[in-house]
Amino acid sequence: MRHLINSLSATLSRFAERWVPDPMLIAVLLTAMTLVISTLCGDSTVRYRPLAIFTLWSEGLWKLLPFAMQMCLVLITGHALASAPLIRRVVKRLSGLAQSSSAAIILTALTAMGAGLLNWGLGLIVGAFMAREVGEQCSRRGIAVHYPLLGAAGYTGLLVWHGGLSGTAPLKVSQLKDMREISHLDQVIPLTETLFSATNLILTLGLLILVPLLLRYMNPEELQGAERWISIETTNVSADRHKGDSEERLKVERLKVERLTPAAHLENHRSLALLLGAFIIGAFLLRVKTVGIGHLNLNMINLGALGLGLLLHPSLSSYTRAAKEAAMSTSGIILQFPLYSGIMAVMSGSGMTAALATMVANVASADSLSSLTFMMAGVVNLFVPSGGGQWAVQGPLVLSSASSLQASLGEAVIAFAHGDAWTNMLQPFWALPLLAITGLQAREIVGYTAALMIALTPWYLFVFWLF
Repeated sequence: MRHLINSLSATLSRFAERWVPDPMLIAVLLTAMTLVISTLCGDSTVRYRPLAIFTLWSEGLWKLLPFAMQMCLVLITGHALASAPLIRRVVKRLSGLAQSSSAAIILTALTAMGAGLLNWGLGLIVGAFMAREVGEQCSRRGIAVHYPLLGAAGYTGLLVWHGGLSGTAPLKVSQLKDMREISHLDQVIPLTETLFSATNLILTLGLLILVPLLLRYMNPEELQGAERWISIETTNVSADRHKGDSEERLKVERLKVERLTPAAHLENHRSLALLLGAFIIGAFLLRVKTVGIGHLNLNMINLGALGLGLLLHPSLSSYTRAAKEAAMSTSGIILQFPLYSGIMAVMSGSGMTAALATMVANVASADSLSSLTFMMAGVVNLFVPSGGGQWAVQGPLVLSSASSLQASLGEAVIAFAHGDAWTNMLQPFWALPLLAITGLQAREIVGYTAALMIALTPWYLFVFWLF
């Protein structure tokens, strides 16, 4: 088994390094592919009418701007929280526990997945920081570890996030207002039937066990990537030097400003961050008391992360600096999200998504619906790599199919959620911040994450068949 997994990951890694393009190019290619397929295979209103397809695309580019803002805030608040001194110390302390290359990979994966279950943005950023910190610690102690595989381990938080506390689909269906927007069903699906169901808990527990084990099996027997350490060490040295220069410059500027205005003193005093953080956490807890923890939405998750981050940072200026660093990592999201929004609009307006869902409903039974929904969600995620954006398109069809077949609505939602997260291992859209933090290229990690996706498929299908 180990030899098979190792061979598969090595083969896919070599293929990815040669053929996988930049994430922005992937978005452009998927756009072109969607436009062509929709023109040739769309419904009767748009088939063979390029202008109609182009209109759908151009009008859909900006439809998800509010949701894109939510996604950016998830990333920024998660990054700022992960950058808090206490969290950084915890990450550094954890990274020192790795005494071998296999332990380093397992530790990174478990940390990333654990954080991802709490909040997908936190999982992505903590996983990235963990991969970099573990790599540096191993390098200093002379432990040979394959850095691209370590980066892949740091990305595994995106494999479990949709079954965690920030999962978009489970949170959306727990709100009556959101349910009415996408479905004729005048009811909510509580988190006890989605996130806290036996299906999701068993599935997630299995992933927490299998993912580190599979990544360990992918660990090359003889490392061929020693040059990665040279570039990483050089980058870190220059980064540390730049950090020192920045801190010294900040200290001088702070002294100058504090003598001129009391505002700077307030910015760098802990009281303001504590006061604002406590106020926000109070609002968060009040909302939890009002609606219950099972009905929190994405805005409330962001609010909680914002308040906790402010409490853990030493000052308001410290938090804003961390947020500014995170904002630079959102450039890929900002540029690519409109393209995927356009893809989503074309797939929806041309009837492609409905046709795919109808095909599933036509061949599915109450027993097989979860497995087929899982697979279909994985396919659609390659074209619409946003859990919320994909749910807006596919969610009504998932709920309609489950209702017509008298299948479990909660299990259908969980099948969709895990299908969406499953092919994140092949779609590098959300890896952009991790790549920026670790200094890796998408093609260096996709081979390993793709092998992980393939190897985990039997587990998903077994759980959905069992339940």
